[in-house]
Amino acid sequence: LDIISPDKKFPRLDLELQGLPRGFITSSMEVRGNKWEVSISAPEKAKEQKLELKVLARNKTNGNNETLEVQLAVAADNMMQAFYYMHHIPAVNFVADIIEQAPYSLHFEPEIERNLQKPILVSPNDTVLPLKLELRRKADFNETVTLQLGRKTKQIVLDPVEFKPGETEKTIRIKLDLKELARQKNLRRPISIAGTVNGQVNKRGKRSFENALFRETTPIIILELKN
Repeated sequence: LDIISPDKKFPRLDLELQGLPRGFITSSMEVRGNKWEVSISAPEKAKEQKLELKVLARNKTNGNNETLEVQLAVAADNMMQAFYYMHHIPAVNFVADIIEQAPYSLHFEPEIERNLQKPILVSPNDTVLPLKLELRRKADFNETVTLQLGRKTKQIVLDPVEFKPGETEKTIRIKLDLKELARQKNLRRPISIAGTVNGQVNKRGKRSFENALFRETTPIIILELKN
């Protein structure tokens, strides 16, 4: 989501996703800042279908639940024009395709996945965040799954790590450098972990995960700096 404000002031927004069947899980629904990511996790054996979604943003006053304004998000393609400027080109609607289930799925430990809207508190002085992950494999799937952050940042880094054949549980160590965020008072960061199979290798020897045979992600969790 891109949030545009003429005066560059971005209030706290609470999101609502409409059009999801029962059993789907959403996370990262409290927006902070001008760019934000949310995640939708389909349940196992979800019906293959095309979903048309609506995204509502509610501007609430601090300290209570009074809604000041409700804004419907505009579906758009974020496209480059003249080789430099990015523009939002309006689209007809938001569409999600529910496709055939992959042979594996990635999960945080149950306590985290039961409380996805609750942030994980970290300190600006923390350098490593350990997170337990579970890889649920179908009975006939025993390939290596490579892990990386869903979106890389300078402050939050995960060196590529693998679930080897037969492995189903692993504790990963996310490297943190959050002191600059604390100075900027930018206290929240959404993160997710992507697990891919057979990502292509480019000319420099690095993997390209977008064209992998399979690519599954965890729900988004929120890291929040302690005051």
